Amino acid sequence: MRAPYQVLIFPYIKTDDSIQYTIFNRSDYGYWQGIAGGGEDGETPIE
Repeated sequence: MRAPYQVLIFPYIKTDDSIQYTIFNRSDYGYWQGIAGGGEDGETPIE
């Protein structure tokens, strides 16, 4: 069963003159992605 909502997160750092994003390499599939997941029953998106 799918989670009630899905998220895709790209952590970043903002400095005075740039924004640096983080992406992660999945060693099992060999592609790059952000952090993905879903909420569980009773959780709100802010949790």
